Amino acid sequence: MKKPSSFVLILVLIILSLSCSTNSTNPEALIAAKTELINARAIIDSLRQKVAELEEVNLLLKSNNVKHAVSLASQEEAAVHKMVNNLKTAFNNLNMERSPDKILQYFLPSFSTNQVTINIDNEAEIALFSAEDFKSYLKKQMKAKGTLVVMSNITFLDTRIKGEIFTTTYKNQAKVFKDKTLINNRAIVTTITGRNQGGWKIGNYSWVSIDYPLNN
Repeated sequence: MKKPSSFVLILVLIILSLSCSTNSTNPEALIAAKTELINARAIIDSLRQKVAELEEVNLLLKSNNVKHAVSLASQEEAAVHKMVNNLKTAFNNLNMERSPDKILQYFLPSFSTNQVTINIDNEAEIALFSAEDFKSYLKKQMKAKGTLVVMSNITFLDTRIKGEIFTTTYKNQAKVFKDKTLINNRAIVTTITGRNQGGWKIGNYSWVSIDYPLNN
């Protein structure tokens, strides 16, 4: 698309050309045409300046909009990641806190969980938990005397947020102790899906854990 200034210049040149061709021997007509051309050039220069200013403003607005969107997305993602890290800490402290509420505070009132575990003997087990089942599972873990699972730092693989809904997948390692003796290592991959309801809360908690001997 041609700029308005180019259109004005073309129009003026056409008028000047017609004027010159029909009154080429009339000095007054030539002077008038030259005056019109000078005035048109001044208008064109002014339009060009306005266009340049508007383009600069438009680029600035686009840049600010992009930065705002990126900043907002980064803040939401950081909040989800913080919740996940707090959940990991609550799991690590489960035996000391002696209360499943420290973990359940990160879950929605109604939630589901599913678990796949592969133990040191390569035996697999799949478990599906309702909210009440998961509470019972946590209480059972608290009562497992002498057993301690310590999860390491989390590596986030992918996090998606759309409105109030989020899903995130991450991995981490864990060490399993029995009577304060390290008995095996554990690899864990977890996917969490939930929503922002007075803070980011979990609606579905799904994890896979694989135990490895110490020499692996």
